[in-house]
Amino acid sequence: MNFIWVNPKLAVAECELGKGQFVTQDVASGELLAVFGGRVMTLEEFNLLPPEVQHFPYQISENPDLLFGPMQAEDMSDGEFFNHSCNPNAGFRGTQQLVAMKAIAAGERVTFDYATCMTCDFGNMPCACGEDECRGFISGDDWKIPGLQQKYAGYWQPYIQEKFIAQRMT
Repeated sequence: MNFIWVNPKLAVAECELGKGQFVTQDVASGELLAVFGGRVMTLEEFNLLPPEVQHFPYQISENPDLLFGPMQAEDMSDGEFFNHSCNPNAGFRGTQQLVAMKAIAAGERVTFDYATCMTCDFGNMPCACGEDECRGFISGDDWKIPGLQQKYAGYWQPYIQEKFIAQRMT
């Protein structure tokens, strides 16, 4: 079952990280790249997922921790293969939409920073993006980094953006 819509200007191709989404025709800044969906699950349900599926769900809420994405291999589609970068060209608009943060030329890989959708440690992992500003490790605490808060202003999952507002009020 396909839970993700992907802009027809994108296609999955092999890359140094396995598979990734690449632009086949130029994409304008702000253009919709994907609409994510899937099954909504608790963090406890996520921890019971088969290992081959655990790389793909995205966090959409905190208190309670909720994620959405595939829960079994049959739920997966090409829309699952958006890679992380510490210098991304895409970010979130709302809970489910991935948009271009800047113009993306044909042939470029579409990436987003996993920090923009993660506040718990379920997705902690070494970073292999290779960017000059690579953090070396992706953590559920990365949203707390002031420079990232500014860099991705307007491209965070809404529940994380609400945390920034609450943080400023204290």
